[in-house]
Amino acid sequence: MSLTTDLQSLERLLAPVAEQSRALPWAKERAWRPSTHLSASNGLPAIDLHDLSVRLALDALRIAIDADLGTGGFVLVTGRGRHTGGHSKLRDAVLDALAERRDRGELAFRPLGPGRVEVVMAEDRVKAARPGLGLVFWLLVALVALAVIAAILNRLG
Repeated sequence: MSLTTDLQSLERLLAPVAEQSRALPWAKERAWRPSTHLSASNGLPAIDLHDLSVRLALDALRIAIDADLGTGGFVLVTGRGRHTGGHSKLRDAVLDALAERRDRGELAFRPLGPGRVEVVMAEDRVKAARPGLGLVFWLLVALVALAVIAAILNRLG
């Protein structure tokens, strides 16, 4: 399975969350939709939980964990709580839920900075999903190294 396939699966699986989010008080100004809140981040699906209630964010988290993604993991965007005085109830609830699942041996997670968390169910698949530097990059590195060596040899001799 590919990143594109995972994103399509999540879009389908998270449709009920999107439907329920329509009842949120702020939904008319800031609707949560898979088309606007799903993206890619370093080879993994990313789910932006902004504009969801804590309950719906936890539902989305459970769905994503249970989705058996081909990439082996995903990134969550929880935010930092900038609009709520620096304290994010959503982030706290998500981290608590992740810690509980980690303690049961179901997954691992690591912060990617303030407001972002990488969730890993299958480390080998996550590593494989990440884009590598590629052959072209390494060829350029080799050419630059050869040019530096040639310049040094030219000065010496």
